[in-house]
Amino acid sequence: MIVSHRKFPLDKFASMLIILALALLMGGCPPSMTEEQKFAVQVDNFIADLVAQQPAGVDVMAPAAVMPASLIRGGEYTRLEEYVVNRLSMQLRQSREIYTPSRENWFELRERQPLTFAGQPDDKRSYLDGVVVYQVTVTSDEVLKQVVIQATAVDATSKPIPGVMASSSFSTDNSSSPAMLQYQAKPKANPIPEGLEERPFVSMDRLAYSLASEMAAAYRANVSGDANAPADTEVKVVLQTRTVNRAAGDGFLQRLESALQQAFVAKKGFTCAVSQKDFAPTFDQIDFYRDNRDTFEMDETLLSPGSVVLLVEAFPHQDAGKVGVNLRSLWRITPLENSQGQVMADNVGGTYLSGFAAKAYLQTDTKTLSSGGTSRGDSNIRSPRDTRTYNSPGSRGFD
Repeated sequence: MIVSHRKFPLDKFASMLIILALALLMGGCPPSMTEEQKFAVQVDNFIADLVAQQPAGVDVMAPAAVMPASLIRGGEYTRLEEYVVNRLSMQLRQSREIYTPSRENWFELRERQPLTFAGQPDDKRSYLDGVVVYQVTVTSDEVLKQVVIQATAVDATSKPIPGVMASSSFSTDNSSSPAMLQYQAKPKANPIPEGLEERPFVSMDRLAYSLASEMAAAYRANVSGDANAPADTEVKVVLQTRTVNRAAGDGFLQRLESALQQAFVAKKGFTCAVSQKDFAPTFDQIDFYRDNRDTFEMDETLLSPGSVVLLVEAFPHQDAGKVGVNLRSLWRITPLENSQGQVMADNVGGTYLSGFAAKAYLQTDTKTLSSGGTSRGDSNIRSPRDTRTYNSPGSRGFD
């Protein structure tokens, strides 16, 4: 008897192997995620839940800002909070413009005041009036043994936006978990703008240049191109200064005046002169004019078209090594008009006074100022044991 052996086709054998491999892959258990991956997924789900919330009255394309709540309300700023803030900013950036709050915005958020955008043009200011400021909070609950991440939002008036809130928690049982390691670690960067109490300017020149730049931007943003508006090609800055309770000792105002004068002169189209007058009468006259604008006309030659009255006040800080500086500038936008709307060109008063206000802190101890002016970093991030208030006596200045 003859027995024949049939050969099994190789292509069918290969196909069966592939089918068997796919069956094993699909039927078997998927590989488990690492602790780091689980942590990242939980944070991403927290962010997705927050971003998906769209309350009534909030534009879906409105600009957004993301702030660490611990640095606004006072608390310990950790790497975990920094990580969530960065991830949330990256997610929002995919569909919205991210606005970076200015130093003045930080002051306003801390005091729950409406946000101002003095250095922005009119159309930009209207756009930023719809900004949504997300605030991320990280707290530790020792009773429940967990770290809780929360996020809320406020609008441009610093009022909470209803319906925008998300929360997520991580167990503290495992001290080596990614969440706990992030919570116990120091942040990589300091988001506090230079000039706040925790991060004062350490160079007089840098403070002067920053304030001069902010004022110049606000002036150009507020001066329109109308025929009656002052030109910004020959801006005359009249600088007046004073100190409260000898805030920084003898010679401080002279150095500040010199630094501000040089900062303005270095800007194209600006000149600066230092006045020896006390600016209290200037304020009295302006207030009197505003209270009685229907009856009286203000006669103030310093407010002629194209000029800026720059008032600078130095005030003491409870930390002897710091000094606060308030700046307020006033200028005239349009000339005075009579009841028929006709321009009274021979009158130096103005029908509308515009201006700009700013506040900053300067490190004044000799050791810091002589070190070259490098801004401080993580060492100035507030500790939860630091009970100082942000609006210390005298810090509100002209407000």
